[in-house]
Amino acid sequence: MTKTISSRNLNKDQFNALNILIDTVADRQRKDFGHISSDLKSDGTLITECDRWSDKTIVEGLSNIAKGEGVLSEEGTKIVPSSSSYWVVDPLDGTTNFAASIPYWAISIARFENGKPETAFLDIPALKKRIIAIRGKGVWLNGKKLTKETRSATSSDCI
Repeated sequence: MTKTISSRNLNKDQFNALNILIDTVADRQRKDFGHISSDLKSDGTLITECDRWSDKTIVEGLSNIAKGEGVLSEEGTKIVPSSSSYWVVDPLDGTTNFAASIPYWAISIARFENGKPETAFLDIPALKKRIIAIRGKGVWLNGKKLTKETRSATSSDCI
C-alpha cells in the first residue's frame, strides 16, 4: 500500500517496518472491536485492554525500528523524550467510540525531529484508511498522493 512513499529521515526498511507494525495493531483492534470491556484511568477517561496492548506493541516496535529515539505515549510516559528525534503515540485514539462499538477510532503516530513534526501516520482501522504526512513531501491516503485536485474533487475520500 505504501511502498512508494518514503520519509526523508527514515530509511526504506524503517518505513516499511512502521507500516507492518501499524497493520498488526490495526488487525488486532478490528478483531477486538465490539468484544471488549473498558475500565477507567485515574483521570476518569476510558481505557481498554486493547489500548494497553496497542500501546505496548507500538512502543516496543518503535524501539526496534528507531533505536535510541524516545517515545511519548498516551498510555505510557508523559514526559517529552530528551532525544532529538522522538515519537508521539496515541495507540487507540477514540477509546470512547471503540468501547461503545462506534467504528470511528484511529491509531496516531508522529515522529518529531528537533521539536518539529517530520512524519505522521493516522490509521483508521474500521475504514481501512491510512493517511501518511511527511514534512515538505506531501500527504498520502492509502498510498495515493493527495494533490490540490484530489482534495477538491467531490469524490475525494478526504474530508
